[in-house]
Amino acid sequence: MLSVTGSPQWRTVVGGSRDYVERIAARLHAVRTGSPVTRVRRRSDGVTVATADGGIDHFQGVVLATHPDQALRALADPEPEERRLLGAFEYSNNPTVLHRDPGVLPRARHARASWNYLMRSCTDQADQVQVSYHLNRLLRLDAEEDYLVTLNEDPAEPVDPAQVVSRTVYRHPQYTRESLAAQQELPRLNRGRTAFAGAYHGWGFHEDGCRSGVEAARALRAAVLA
Repeated sequence: MLSVTGSPQWRTVVGGSRDYVERIAARLHAVRTGSPVTRVRRRSDGVTVATADGGIDHFQGVVLATHPDQALRALADPEPEERRLLGAFEYSNNPTVLHRDPGVLPRARHARASWNYLMRSCTDQADQVQVSYHLNRLLRLDAEEDYLVTLNEDPAEPVDPAQVVSRTVYRHPQYTRESLAAQQELPRLNRGRTAFAGAYHGWGFHEDGCRSGVEAARALRAAVLA
């Protein structure tokens, strides 16, 4: 991911991530939405999961497929190693806008790419890098207008309000020396009745989340059947 040449081939799922989420959900025994988990408590005979609506359910095991800080808050009794490794990850809040304003793209059309970044200063570390995803290229959209997703909108040159489709805020993991070191040890946490998964196990992409989920399921199955 950090190399200048030899970039990986970018592939997309037809219909977007919603499509594979719906297909996976259709194969599950039950799916409950709108029931935030407030506490996960491990016991000798399994795990209890408490939800915001006051419900308490008992399971043989649990995969916490959330951000690591959310997993720590959910655990009633986090172990020291869980606190150390999951606590090593920090997150940034990135205001994000979906829009149709091509002004965020490079003026030279041949310089435009799927990912486009703008950094006002190379010396001021306080400046955030503005990143604009050109969805027409990235998702091969068959559209005459440009559709873009911009993170960390530049206040000096904001997106044209008339071209804004929607706004939201995303949280992204920060890859530091500490978090990358902790990342190598994360598989050690997948033991007993709980396992952990999420894109923070890799480079923050959907594929990283899927891969870590498969590994967590394997570890949990081995622990439950042991």
